[in-house]
Amino acid sequence: LYSNKLCHVELDNTENIWKAYYKMFERILHVFSPSDMITFNLCESVLIIVGISTALIVILLYIIMKKKEKEEHREDVKIFFASQSGNAQKLAYNLHSRLKSTFSTAVFDLQHYDPEGHLENEQAVCIFIVSTYVDGQCPEKCRWFFKWLEECVSDFRVQKSILSNLRFAVFGLGDKAYRSTFNKRSVNWGRFRLLFRVHQRDFLAGGVVEIQRLYFKNWIAEHIFISFAYKLTTIISFLPFGIGAIFVENIIIRETNFRQSPFQGGIFGRGILSRYCHCGQLNWISIFQIFFTIINNCIIGHAVFCGNVAINLSKHLLLLKANNILPLYLTEEDNFDHIQSDFFKWSLQLIKYLEDCSSKFSSVHDNKRVSVWHDENENSSDAEDAENSANNVGDIEDICERYELMHFTNVTNDSDKIKEMLTPTLKKSLTKQGYHLVGTHSGVKICRWTKSMLRGRGGCYKHTFYGINSHQCMEMTPSLACANKCVFCWRHHSNPVGTEWKWKTDSAEKILFDSLEGHKKMVRQFRGVPGVKDARFEESSTVRHCALSLVGEPIMYPHINELISKMHSLNISTFLVTNAQFPSAIENLIPVTQLYLSVDAASKESLKEIDRPLFRDFWQRLMNSIDILRDKKQRTVYRLTLVNQYNMNEVSQYASLIKRGQPDFVEVKGVTYCGDSKNSKITMANVPWHADVVDFVQQLVFQLDDYEIAAEHEHSNCVLIAKLNVTIFKINGQWYTWIDYEKFFSLAERFKKDGISFTSYDYMAKTPDWALFGASQRGFDPEDQRWYRKSKDS
Repeated sequence: LYSNKLCHVELDNTENIWKAYYKMFERILHVFSPSDMITFNLCESVLIIVGISTALIVILLYIIMKKKEKEEHREDVKIFFASQSGNAQKLAYNLHSRLKSTFSTAVFDLQHYDPEGHLENEQAVCIFIVSTYVDGQCPEKCRWFFKWLEECVSDFRVQKSILSNLRFAVFGLGDKAYRSTFNKRSVNWGRFRLLFRVHQRDFLAGGVVEIQRLYFKNWIAEHIFISFAYKLTTIISFLPFGIGAIFVENIIIRETNFRQSPFQGGIFGRGILSRYCHCGQLNWISIFQIFFTIINNCIIGHAVFCGNVAINLSKHLLLLKANNILPLYLTEEDNFDHIQSDFFKWSLQLIKYLEDCSSKFSSVHDNKRVSVWHDENENSSDAEDAENSANNVGDIEDICERYELMHFTNVTNDSDKIKEMLTPTLKKSLTKQGYHLVGTHSGVKICRWTKSMLRGRGGCYKHTFYGINSHQCMEMTPSLACANKCVFCWRHHSNPVGTEWKWKTDSAEKILFDSLEGHKKMVRQFRGVPGVKDARFEESSTVRHCALSLVGEPIMYPHINELISKMHSLNISTFLVTNAQFPSAIENLIPVTQLYLSVDAASKESLKEIDRPLFRDFWQRLMNSIDILRDKKQRTVYRLTLVNQYNMNEVSQYASLIKRGQPDFVEVKGVTYCGDSKNSKITMANVPWHADVVDFVQQLVFQLDDYEIAAEHEHSNCVLIAKLNVTIFKINGQWYTWIDYEKFFSLAERFKKDGISFTSYDYMAKTPDWALFGASQRGFDPEDQRWYRKSKDS
């Protein structure tokens, strides 16, 4: 209409759309005549309305598109893991690969996840796969997440329903080897009663009552307890105290069965007492009395579960009103194949839950808490359950006694079967590492010093200190299982662990002869290898020495005395190394050529950090072992492994332990770096130089009146301290640290027949000059030729 009067409006690129509108209006005012102002005002109003409407439409479309884009990229499932050795991480990505074809999933490492401001707003189902580290602690890198959660529970400023929109499930990994020692039933009674007293106020206020892991006499006792607990919690849920919960962390049939029980977790409910008058005669005293009656009749022991991290995680999430979509699952297996098997069963329940949810979480999910006490055959209502339980409570003890008698005629449970120590995965892993596996729990491996001495390149420090021939030495163990998880373990914890012998047992004769055959087979592979000396190769076919220190804890083997006796009868000397966690076995041990006590730290705190023992009373066990060692008449040795930044500042404490145990020798050796491991923080920075080891030994000897440095083996980064007593090891200025092996065999045979004991100095021999501390050879046998991987000139 006004095309002849309008002018072109130039717009700067930096001006926004609203400034452009007003600039155009100013130009129009100068173009139009006064008679056109009415029409202009109308146009101005229309333009403003159109502009505002356009802007609103654009903004609305932008918001809708962003929301749609966000919904398209929003994860249905978030998988969080806290891993120390990598098992939890593997399971997390395994689950991710199974779910990603159907659901939008993402995997997060808890060490990189900030829960503050994020966890309470999570719309996805959150799956937590967490492992328990040493002493019930979470993996070190993930401590912030668990600390934050714990503080939320205890901080009064944090709203206790902060996680009410969170849906979660927890799968916990632990190691059954770290469980506590079983207590007697009377002790259990007191522990449970104390537990309820402590938590009773929280329970009445709607909190969670913890029950530590339970061990039942038999499967019938478990069934009775489960049935009663289901009915009891139903009654409790209708009491006028709000929401009640009994949270049973783990239920296990017998000590030998470490698999998941299908009945596990908690039950939650809400109700009013007046609606169920038949419950009116029950009070808290009678309820707890009934509960303790069941415990006393059904349970033989309890232990603090090793999956402490998963338990605490579930408990804290529940206390913050998060919604548990699946029961807490705790696996105690130390074998990854078994862990995967348990995880697969649990994940089937998870997938079923996800598939049952409406169209990939488009609507708000049902926040009902899952009762793992649920019995598929139980069709009665909560009121009927409460009524039945109220009517049948008085007969519970009689029923328990009746079923206890039936236990003896029932079919044996699969858990009674004795398992083999070595699983297929462990066999594959150890075989790959060069082990020749013997039977179901033993192994033999050829030592690098055996190979070295076959080629005339020198022997190990035992050759320097005690005169063994390394090429005639067999390194083996009758027990691949250990009671520690040392940070410097050169096997990176690929071997099993345990605090007691619970596996199938092979005979001592089978272990010995199969080990000898396996060793000879490995040595025969060096026939014709360049550099191997013919004379030594022929000698190597006759084993004259056995180092019972390969890996694991040899003294755990039930027939260790029989095995040692058979070795001595074949003129094979024995050096047995123990980690000082089995004092009774040390006390019952027959004389060996040389008995070692591995003392990896001189204080309780550092020993716990370095050895990561399974026993809770590890320090007392060490002290008892030292006291027993002092009374041994044969050669005794402390083995000290120095780890820089761990135990090299404990000179005084080590001196005290030496004075207490009075060993004949003290071997001080720098730790050997064995590569990276997720289970260990040891690096090359923790490996001391030989000069550092010598300096440590000199400081140690300065605080000991009866000891002196006797020998060293520089190549092994090892120094030997020996007693100075005039009747032992140093006579007329000459050291006698070597061993007269033929004399020892005759003494051992006499002890076996007549029980006549003997002492260390009965079979000692003179130490050659080249082996002494300060000699120019630094412990290297001059009969051999030192070999260097790289030329010194290069």
